[in-house]
Amino acid sequence: MAEALVALATAVREDQPNGGLLITVDELQVASPTDLALLAATLHRLNVDHAQAVVVFAGTGLPHTPEALRKAGVTHPDRLFALEPLPLTLADDDAAYAIVEPARRTGVSWHPDAIGRIVTACNGYPAHLQLFAHATWTDAPGPSTITLADVETALPKAAAQLERRTLGPRWDRMPDRQREFLTALAINGGRATASQLARTLDRKSQELSWVRQALIEEGDVFAPKRGHLSLAVPLMAPFVLAHYEQAREEADNNNILSLESMHNNADQPPAELPPAAP
Repeated sequence: MAEALVALATAVREDQPNGGLLITVDELQVASPTDLALLAATLHRLNVDHAQAVVVFAGTGLPHTPEALRKAGVTHPDRLFALEPLPLTLADDDAAYAIVEPARRTGVSWHPDAIGRIVTACNGYPAHLQLFAHATWTDAPGPSTITLADVETALPKAAAQLERRTLGPRWDRMPDRQREFLTALAINGGRATASQLARTLDRKSQELSWVRQALIEEGDVFAPKRGHLSLAVPLMAPFVLAHYEQAREEADNNNILSLESMHNNADQPPAELPPAAP
């Protein structure tokens, strides 16, 4: 495969003096281990045997992508790839720029209140920023300014679309324990330590490890640093809090905690540790 890619890149360069081959792959973490191993082996052979080939690879994935590569047998992914972590959400100024600049190029401006409403509604999450801004752009009568009223008109429809296409289907596929775990995370503001989650759910951290790992592999949560967990989609927090009690009533497991119980547990101070041994 490496030799085939070199041949293709060479043919492109012969046709376009400044050309080459760019390979891009999204959602690397969901690829099969066999495909990931083959990809890594191919790139390794390109590096070793064809270092001057005009071939570039760029891939994206969720934060646990390096772990998925290691499980596929790729030793030291950090040596094969130049790993660049990307922030989950945009800063407010960057999110505002992403709304304003494309519109400016077509002679349309956004009112500052309209910009602020969109940025707040999406929590800086790029996919939702795109969805909400596009819905507003499509519905706004124009011709030259998008107002706060335009945003308020478009947001309910865009939010309903988000729930129908993304949040709702994922929630419906979750086992009861995963729903409970996500709700505990939402109660803690969408980001919590392992001990906070254990306290909220009144369980030991070890009992929750399999639920945590399953949610990481599905892309619902990620670990921003050791011992911490965060929702991958910020808008999932209000969604699960709004839908949890109904899901609990329909749950097969009778031991699922109520929202009230989780709130009470989360409000309790951490248990005091025994004094250190001399």
